Amino acid sequence: MKVLWVCNLVLPYYSEKFELPKTSLGGWMSSSYEELLRNGMDIAVCSPVECRFFKRLKITKYFDGNLKCFLFPEYLAHPEKKFAKTKDYLKKIILEYQPDIVHIHGTEYYHTLALTELLNPNQYVISIQGLVSFIEKSYLLEIPKKIYHRKTIRDFLKNDSLYKQKNSLYKRGKFEIQAIKNSKNIIGRTKWDFSCTKLINNNINYFIGNECIRTEFYSHKWDDSKCIKHSVFLSQCSSPIKGFHILLEAICLVKHFYDDVVIFTTGPNLLKMNLYEKQKLPYYQKYLIDIINKNNLQNNVQFLGYLNEKQMVEAMLKTQVFVCCSTIENSSNAIGEAIKLSMPIIVSDVGGNKDIVSSEKVGLTYPANEYYTLAARILDIFSSNKFVINHKALNDLSNQRYDRKENIQTLMNIYETIYREKVNE
Repeated sequence: MKVLWVCNLVLPYYSEKFELPKTSLGGWMSSSYEELLRNGMDIAVCSPVECRFFKRLKITKYFDGNLKCFLFPEYLAHPEKKFAKTKDYLKKIILEYQPDIVHIHGTEYYHTLALTELLNPNQYVISIQGLVSFIEKSYLLEIPKKIYHRKTIRDFLKNDSLYKQKNSLYKRGKFEIQAIKNSKNIIGRTKWDFSCTKLINNNINYFIGNECIRTEFYSHKWDDSKCIKHSVFLSQCSSPIKGFHILLEAICLVKHFYDDVVIFTTGPNLLKMNLYEKQKLPYYQKYLIDIINKNNLQNNVQFLGYLNEKQMVEAMLKTQVFVCCSTIENSSNAIGEAIKLSMPIIVSDVGGNKDIVSSEKVGLTYPANEYYTLAARILDIFSSNKFVINHKALNDLSNQRYDRKENIQTLMNIYETIYREKVNE
């Protein structure tokens, strides 16, 4: 069986081959891809590249033994204007590779709708990542309305703002909804994405398919005696939906009890930028800087830059608690990585988070808009007598959701089921 993966990003291995910047996102896709190759799957990867970068590429196709990758241009700023061209590129790739099954990762980009219009519903399956038509509703949770339309120079030049970002999700959501309506087969992994998908298309065939997390996380365990006391880890802070602004408000309260509390997070150091560099940031990052400065949190936040897989493990192992303070999530792989490391975990009670952290045996939860409750949960972790890790519960959950062999076998079974239905049409 030949499978074509259509991903929203270029996998790191192929980024090197095409001389493109690497991304730290989508590590779970690389893990699953590697496992499928080990299991002998005939698989090619297909990824979009922003039009301006695409023009600089020396090659747009890479084949080396069982390693196969196609790239196609997508105008990400206003993709609806180039929609017909996107369909043409995808049609050529499908005609060349002749896949039995097309596996589309994510609904949030326009190429997904293009594929649902090109292919017979029995030829493809879509994996739900986030659902922008629902994420849009929580995008600006706890962001003051007075800054919705504020802009840095960067935002002014790009005609961008927090409100425009929310509106962009709304527009993309219309394409997403139509793509799901066109489809027959969906892979999901939470009650949240099941419910949302069924609201759009109640006739969908819904398959449960858990994801593999990054390889490095399977061989390490968190140790309380080796971590920095009164430290918090947040995996990323670039988008409002990751809720860093809410965590900062919580840390203001925690600081009354532990003056040395520190947040570790990824991304560039916002506190060491000059005025010119700050103006090149989206306004959300400017807003974060303002919160930090207003509340004298400069010594309580450390930005770690962009971390590779190994560096991420090291950073998480040295912190006392992992926090996911997202305003909405489907199935956060960062939470999965913290579970695999057996870390203390606090998550917002939104979306699919409650499927993963379903009881206090695994971690603590709080209402997403209550920064004061988040502060109380962090204090519970810091006061170790109030929270003790249940290692058996964490191991059981880890084995249930993140077992690599079982997850890959499940995925291969899904492909077989869809292929048999296609053949018997």
